[in-house]
Amino acid sequence: MSRAIGFHRLGDETAYALVEKPELAPPQVLAAGRVPNEELAELIDRLDARSLPWGLAAEEDGRMRRTLPADWPLRARGEEVLTAPAPAAAFWDWELGRFDVEDLYLWLSASSLHWSRGLPGRDLAGTIPRSGPLRATLRPALSRAQTDRNPVVLFVEGDAPGADVLEELVRDAGHPLRPLQRPSEEMGADPAAAGVALALLSDSYPALHAPARLDASYATRRMLGIWILLAMFGVFALELMQTMRFEAYREASGSSATRSSSAQQGAAPPPRLWSDLLARRQAVLTALDPPVETERLRSLRIISDPSSAEIRIESEAASQ
Repeated sequence: MSRAIGFHRLGDETAYALVEKPELAPPQVLAAGRVPNEELAELIDRLDARSLPWGLAAEEDGRMRRTLPADWPLRARGEEVLTAPAPAAAFWDWELGRFDVEDLYLWLSASSLHWSRGLPGRDLAGTIPRSGPLRATLRPALSRAQTDRNPVVLFVEGDAPGADVLEELVRDAGHPLRPLQRPSEEMGADPAAAGVALALLSDSYPALHAPARLDASYATRRMLGIWILLAMFGVFALELMQTMRFEAYREASGSSATRSSSAQQGAAPPPRLWSDLLARRQAVLTALDPPVETERLRSLRIISDPSSAEIRIESEAASQ
């Protein structure tokens, strides 16, 4: 007896299925459901499943995911744990004998149409996101059916819209249709999650892949490159700022020196009026000097013109 746990990534939620495979009995689902992604680690601890084999069915835009999600709480340790949802779901129903190798397996969910043809995990399978009319979504899946109009086995998940339209389209295309019924003990179990868990316990499912290894140093090297660019930009900005400040200082110093030199070397001469006034003042002071002691000044007349520095002095001495 062995156990494994499988997961199916569904946007903000993750479906899980804890599967047990007895040696002489069909596989059984022990626990199943959906949890928000942020509660997945708590669920794994609650189920005591960290020591169990685990696998993840996940797709992006219809293609199998090649790497583990960034918030994934479990590590692969180089093991094959990834697969696509469509072949994993088909493998679960195939191992339980619910369709034949000639049948086209369809699983309709609210967000996707999964299909598988032939041996699950070995032959063709795929996922078509429901982004338009159901007729356009179904056409690529039906094109995978053989030209002799092989039967179609259809599983409709819960209340996924469009089941009636899908059945009508399948019959109109000439394919016999057989709805797939699940027992009550499997109700609520995601077939992709159960299928990948069963694949871990089986040797007949070859579509398990190891997650692609990402270069762990890439983020470090990328961040280091960004810091180098920022440092270079900072040095350049600092040099530019210093150069601008030096040029401004040199221009200011040159203007100040030029103004000082001009004031010292090229000062304008004083106006002529000032010179004339100073000359007349000196002439008057000279005329007013005391006369010779033997003479007495009787009268003094000073005649001058504002437009000239010359003066004329008329004096008369008193007789003895």
